[in-house]
This record gives sequence, C-alpha cells and structure tokens, in this order.
Amino acid sequence: MPRYIFYSGFKRCRWAGKEGTKMKKIPKKLHFLLIFVLILTQAPFGGLFSVFATEEAGVIASGTCGGDATWALTEDTVADWDLGPGKTPYKLTITGSGDMSWTGANSPWYAYRETVTSVSIADGITSIHDKAFYQFASLKTIALPDSVVSIGGQAFFWNSLLEEVNFGSSLETIGDGAFSQCTSLVSVTLPDSVTSIGKSGFGGDTKLTTFVCGAGLKTIGDAAFSGATRLESVTFNQFLERIGDQAFVNCAALESVTIPESVTYLGLNAFMSTGLTSFTIPKNVTSVGYAVLGQCGKLTEIIADGNANYQVIDHILYEMRNGTPYRAIAYPAALASDSAVVIAEGTEILDRYAFSNASKVPAFTLPSTLREIEAYCFLRCKLTEIHIPDSVEQVTSYAFMSTGLETVTVGKGLKEWEHNAWYNQSLANITISEENPYLASWDNLVFNKEKTRLLCYPSAKSDAVYHIPDTVESIAAYAITYVPSLVELYLPKSLKSLYYNLAIQSNANLKSIYFLGDAPTAGASSIKNNSKNLILYRTRVSTGWDVAAWTSFTFADYIPEGTVMADGTCGDLTWNYEGDIGRLTITGAGEVPDFTEQEPAPWSEFFIQTI
Repeated sequence: MPRYIFYSGFKRCRWAGKEGTKMKKIPKKLHFLLIFVLILTQAPFGGLFSVFATEEAGVIASGTCGGDATWALTEDTVADWDLGPGKTPYKLTITGSGDMSWTGANSPWYAYRETVTSVSIADGITSIHDKAFYQFASLKTIALPDSVVSIGGQAFFWNSLLEEVNFGSSLETIGDGAFSQCTSLVSVTLPDSVTSIGKSGFGGDTKLTTFVCGAGLKTIGDAAFSGATRLESVTFNQFLERIGDQAFVNCAALESVTIPESVTYLGLNAFMSTGLTSFTIPKNVTSVGYAVLGQCGKLTEIIADGNANYQVIDHILYEMRNGTPYRAIAYPAALASDSAVVIAEGTEILDRYAFSNASKVPAFTLPSTLREIEAYCFLRCKLTEIHIPDSVEQVTSYAFMSTGLETVTVGKGLKEWEHNAWYNQSLANITISEENPYLASWDNLVFNKEKTRLLCYPSAKSDAVYHIPDTVESIAAYAITYVPSLVELYLPKSLKSLYYNLAIQSNANLKSIYFLGDAPTAGASSIKNNSKNLILYRTRVSTGWDVAAWTSFTFADYIPEGTVMADGTCGDLTWNYEGDIGRLTITGAGEVPDFTEQEPAPWSEFFIQTI
C-alpha cells in the first residue's frame, strides 16, 4: 500500500511504493503540489492553522480547556467600569465543543481572575468545569449557551460584581457553591430544564431578592440559599420534591412561601430564622427535619391539613406515629398565650428549637411520656419554673438557655446533667428526685448520685462564702460559672481533680479559693476569668503546686488550725484579724496612725499574709 512520508518544514517528501520498487525523483513543482494536497486531505483545518498561522494579533494568552475546547484572552474594549489603577480589562473567549476539563485545582486562566470583565462561551460547550470562573472579581454578566448541560462546583464562586446570569435552555444541574457569595446578584430565574441545585448553590448572595424555579426543578440542595438575607420572593413549581437541609436558613426577608403538594422532604433548619408569618406542610410530606421553623420570630400559624404523618394540635406541629404525637417539631414563636402551653401526652421528643423564642408563653406543661429535650428547645422563652417529668432521660445543650429560669425540679429518670442545658444567671433553686439513681441535689447544688462529683453550682445562689461538701473528689466543666455573689470558696481535702477547662470561671467577685488538701490535678484553664485579685490559699504541708497548671496564680498560706481571732480599734478605724488565713481587715475612715517600735500596731504579733 503506497504511503506518504512528510517531514515538517518541507525538508523532505518522498513516495514509497511497493517493497523493492526503485525510488524515483519527484519533479520540484510536483513536490510542492503534493505537500499542499497532503495537508488539505490529511490534516484538519486546526492542524493547517497550527502549521502555517502565526499567533492571532492581540491575544494575551491562550490554550486548551478540554479535548475539543480552547480559550483565548484579549483586551476588553467595551468594559467601562474601573478595575483600579494599572489594571487592564480582559475578555475570555472559549470556543470548541464538549466538556471543559483540565488538570489541577485551578483553571488555566486563573491568574487573570481579577481583571476578566467579559466571558464568551461558544455554543457547543456542554459543561462548565468546577471553579471555572472562581473569584472572578470584575465580571458583571454571563450568558451560557444552550449547549451547556451542567455547571460545576464553585464555578462562579465569589463573583462579587456578577449581576445577571442567563442560564441557557438546556442546563440540568447547578453544582455545589456554583454561585455562592455572588453578592451583587439580584434575581435568579431558572429554565425548565434545570432539575437540581447543589449545596450552597446561591448561598450568601446577600442582594438576591427574587428566585423563580422552572418546571423541571426537583431538588433544592442543602443551604442552597442560606444567608440570602434580602430574599423576599420565592416561586416553586408543582414538581419540586425535596427542599434540603438549611436551604433557606437566615433568609430574614422571606415572609411568605407556598410549598407545592409534590414536596415530600423538608430538611432540617430548612426555613430557620426566616421572616415567615405562616407555614403550611403539604399533605405528601413524609420527612421533616428538626428546627425546620426554628427561631422564626414572626411566625403565628402552622398548618398541616390532610397530612397523615404530621399534624398540628393546639398550634404545635407534631410528627405522628400510629395516630399519636411522637415528636414536637415547632410552635409559632410569635403566638401569644394567656396560659401554659400543654404539650400532648404521647410525645417522646421535643425537637431542637421547637419552642425557641416563644417569649409570649408564660409556661409549658411537659407530658409524662417525654424522653428527650433537644438542644435549644426553649431558647429565649420567658420561664421562671420548669418541672421535668420522671420519664425524661436526656436534656441536651442549651435546652433552657436564656429563659430566665429560677427554679428547676427534676424527676427520677434524668441520667446526665449538662450544665449548658440549664444555664441561666437567674437560676437559684434545683431539686432532683431522691429516687433518681444517677444524680443528686443538696443545698441547690447538683452532684452525681454519690456526691463525689460537683456538676452545678447555680448562678443565682446568694452565698458570699461557701464550703463545698467534703465528699466531693472532682469538679466538672462549668460547674461554678458566672456566680456574682461568690467571694470566698472552700474546697475540701477530698478534692482530687478539677476539669482541665473552665471548672471555676467568670466569677467576677471570687477573690479567695481555699484548698484544704493537696493540689488537685488541673489544666491551665481550670480556674479562669475570676476576680483580678484572686488569691489561692493552700496549707503549708500540701504538695503538688509546682506543676504548670498553678504557676500563674498568687498564693498564700492557709492555716486551718490557726484559730487566733482578734479585733479592735485604732483612732477612727476598726481592725479585724483572721488567723487561719493570716488576713488583716481595716475598715472606717481616716488615716492609719504612725506606729513605732516602742508603740507597735496592735496586730504586730500576728502572722499577716494579706491586708
């Protein structure tokens, strides 16, 4: 079979015939004609261009961005906005067909991301690669051709000037974070072809006010519009099936939304912290995540007519099991009540944020079937007292935080005490059932059952001086926290350990801590942010104070056997001496007299450490 052999640069061209055939010299004119025909018939036009053409005039940079896709950067002579001193606007042109692709994390044109003001994508390109236009700081508009089917993750992430997007007519998927942090984007209308929006697809778009989805959209991903604080108008289609976790969280301007009957899934926190005033659960919904309406401070109404899985009873949205309330999900935070809200018998779980911000309710009555109270459940309610039934086994972090609670009574079922669950600076009284096998209370303090571990010292306890019981061997995290009345704290000889972080902290007036025994094991932050003048008192025979946890403190001797007590007057002043801690206290007004060796101070014979 005859074959051509062509050497670039036209150095040689020959014809090879059958094996053994003598090579014949080709005339010079035929030589060049043959080369021309060869190029036209054997090479694509792109090959001809690469052989004969010089670089196009005005091209700053160029290259490939896919198997059949190329890119070129030229100066943008149309852009009329200022990019800053010395910066030239550029136009990025992408031509060819098929998917964009490249190796590495960034696009081939990433170095020009701050100065590209225009992007042209040829009809024929089928996908926008991940991070294709990541952090394009000067791009205001983008029009995708009808050939584009998918937009990759973070493709237009942080395009802070992007105001307008034309999605084309064939787009099907929008990737995770594709248009996240596009803080100039005002309106989004999707074509009917789009079926899904990925996680954080438009998250953080703080100027976005309007979103309209096309007829094909089935899935709105997790956090898709999270933090779109000005979003006030959302239009769903009648085929939408799934609204993901946190999909519209913190969309504070969103006051009304209609969920189509086609929706079966509402994710956790889906509409949390929005401005919704009313919300309807469609009849086909089979899954509702926790805090779906958490902290919606304007909400006055929840409706769930015709749904077998979720019902509203006395304004509370419940998940139903076998026709009985099982999980309390949400209560309209802005709805006022003159009497206690009674949570239905049968309920086993109070969801996260279920009653948060319900500040117009004076009290809540918990059912005898209740097992769990989840985090932030009653956050910022206005409560003074709560009774936890015997059936409750778990109360998790921040469940009653910032409610104004003063009194808590706990039944026999609670297994653990999470300090943060109950944190209120108003809490003074805690009583735990004597039948509880896990916890105990004494003098309004909370301990484990054996009273060897101190779990909670209530913030509003009024004692200025307090002696921790001599059964205590350890003090838990946050056990003694924000107690403004506490001035002197005595720790027993039995104490062996302080939790390594913040066991005794933020007690602004705590000036003295007395250790009757050896140094307990502790961390550098076990005792922190108390009075600036805090002194730790230790006995002279105690040990263990030379480790790093204690080196930053001021110490004084504590002499429990020092029973000397004395007081008196000197001029207009009154003085008092406490021998066990070597402390002299002088009160009154005026100057301390000048004492001499012949006429010493009345307290001169005493061992004084602090005045």
